[in-house]
Amino acid sequence: MKTLKRNQESIPDNRKFNMIVILIYFTFLFILEFTVFRPFLKPASINFLTNAKTNLFFLAMNDIFITLSYLLCSKWIFIFICMLILNFSTVYKLFIFTQNIFIGCFVISLFQLIIKDELVYYNESVLFPIKTCVTFFGTPSISATLSTIGVFTLRHLFFLEGFLSKWRRAYLVSFIICILYIVFAGLIGLFSIVNSLDQIIFGIFLGFGIYFFVFYIFKIQAEKGRQLLTFIKKNFLLHFILTFFPLVLLTMTYIVFRTSDKLLAELGEKLSKCKCPATAESPLYFREAKFSLIFGSFILINYVIIFSLKLEYSTVFPRKDNDWMHYNFNNDMKSILEESFCSDISIGEKETRWNKTGILFSLIRLAITFLVCFGILLLFEFYELETENVTFYLLCNSFSPLALVFFFLFYFSKVLFRILHLSNECVIILSG
Repeated sequence: MKTLKRNQESIPDNRKFNMIVILIYFTFLFILEFTVFRPFLKPASINFLTNAKTNLFFLAMNDIFITLSYLLCSKWIFIFICMLILNFSTVYKLFIFTQNIFIGCFVISLFQLIIKDELVYYNESVLFPIKTCVTFFGTPSISATLSTIGVFTLRHLFFLEGFLSKWRRAYLVSFIICILYIVFAGLIGLFSIVNSLDQIIFGIFLGFGIYFFVFYIFKIQAEKGRQLLTFIKKNFLLHFILTFFPLVLLTMTYIVFRTSDKLLAELGEKLSKCKCPATAESPLYFREAKFSLIFGSFILINYVIIFSLKLEYSTVFPRKDNDWMHYNFNNDMKSILEESFCSDISIGEKETRWNKTGILFSLIRLAITFLVCFGILLLFEFYELETENVTFYLLCNSFSPLALVFFFLFYFSKVLFRILHLSNECVIILSG
């Protein structure tokens, strides 16, 4: 252990340097948007789409492109990935993945409120008949940013730190897969006549910056469950501040950079030319700056997730840190890089993680999770509250369904699976 500590102390901490690098990176990216990306890539995108509208194949495929663009950054895909991580991996990896996506939503909203760059189909020379009309701002591209954050986060969790890291070619192969997926998501965004190339490229670089910020400045290590335990044991007030400070910042940005009535009138006029309903007639969720405010507010779900983790820690294993660790992480931490478990219970060589069961039980758990989570989302989808009040819309239509879904994923699912005897109860039995 003394040798391990000396080795850890000898490793330089580059957080300050990385912080300076990331600040320079975001500043340089912001400058590039106005000096290079927008002046050169937006006209090129408009010219390409203007010529493409005469192509019959392109017109026939437009609906498919729009559907794919929606699916790539939809809540349905996001929740499904969360289900897979819950049932086959650790709660810390699920926590990291959800945090990164919500941070991405928040940062996208800030940039959209500040930059206010319109979607590509607002341009008069394109003049496509838009069937699925949205009126929010386009920089950065939502699909490009979230796709970049999502695939690089998953790569880091399972290829760079997880069991797949033992595969020698994992680093290169996973990187190539990520790049191909991001390029695919970017092209779909362009072909669906939603985003221009400057918005897509800005989103890709922004997403990579957020990924780097989380893993190389905060030094998040998904295999170290003790990091998560230390975090959830902190005071509720600290978690409240960490969750609601971004919302205050987002609200202030919304007020300071409020969309002018003149710009709204211009947007409404442009939309009428492409056979799209006026701004005031489009759904509240998809309407200019209000979309950015609602979209960025998804970061509030973090508090529900933290509350769920605290609830499990305090009720299932009150004051038994090591039992909680055994229950949520594998009993295979033989590496010197992982802190040891000093538990009061004798676990021997038993598998202790709650979802370490046979494949049949795992698939049954996945099916139940699928039915519950998608059932909640569909219920709120069919009974959507129609209101012009942003706060009510946010609470009833956006926050409530996701809050229920993530409360189920991070807490109640384990309770349900214990009742149904679908989980590994080794630690609970041994700890009493």
